[in-house]
Amino acid sequence: MDEQPGRGETPLNAPTIVRGPEQSYSVPRTSGLAIASLVLGVVGIVFTFLTALPGLVLGIVALCQIKGSRRQLTGTGLAIGGIVASALTMTIIPAAILLPVFVQAREKAREVGCQSNLKEIGTATLMYTQDYDEHFPPAAKWSSEVYPYIMSYNVFKCPDDDSGSRSSYAFNSALGGLSLKKVGSPASTVGTFDAHSQWDLAGSADLMAFRHNRGANVGFSDGHVQWTRGDNAAYLGWNPRQIRPAQNPSGL
Repeated sequence: MDEQPGRGETPLNAPTIVRGPEQSYSVPRTSGLAIASLVLGVVGIVFTFLTALPGLVLGIVALCQIKGSRRQLTGTGLAIGGIVASALTMTIIPAAILLPVFVQAREKAREVGCQSNLKEIGTATLMYTQDYDEHFPPAAKWSSEVYPYIMSYNVFKCPDDDSGSRSSYAFNSALGGLSLKKVGSPASTVGTFDAHSQWDLAGSADLMAFRHNRGANVGFSDGHVQWTRGDNAAYLGWNPRQIRPAQNPSGL
């Protein structure tokens, strides 16, 4: 008789089970760099470059770490959010801060362009007086009389005037046909000025247009040009026969 295996004994022909090492599984964790990137990006809205730039760098580093972690790190969305927030902070906010500066610079350039126009018109007006026995052109057709000394309609257009009018400037009607010798103070007597105008328009302070920083450019009878505040327009030298002190730029 064949011997039967006893209790607890393994049969000789039983298969041997080989157990491998137990595999351990770890729970993916959120990247701390991704979290820091998002926080710095959001805080950068207040502090701009102080935190936005580090937030951008940390976000990029976090994405690289997450990609190489073999799914042991998460937080891709946080890192991308930090990068986007930081990038927007570094572009939009400085642009919003600098925009008023650019607008002011553009307006200043237009104001200077307008002053150049009035300077050229003033010079042409004085050339006219030399040719016409030192008399100013008639107020009713001053633009037409002065134009041949300029030969450019663009000079009669203020860069800030979008009205479509042919001219942006008016003439002090009190000077019309007057002898230069009868002007008491040429340096303080208004000649041409920013106005809601049309070709050959002449008048006084009520025609002034305050296009430049709530003020207007004024060309005086001696040819110089200055900017004046809107509330000072009525106090300028509109009466050419009145002797007035020369205008002080700081007082305008």
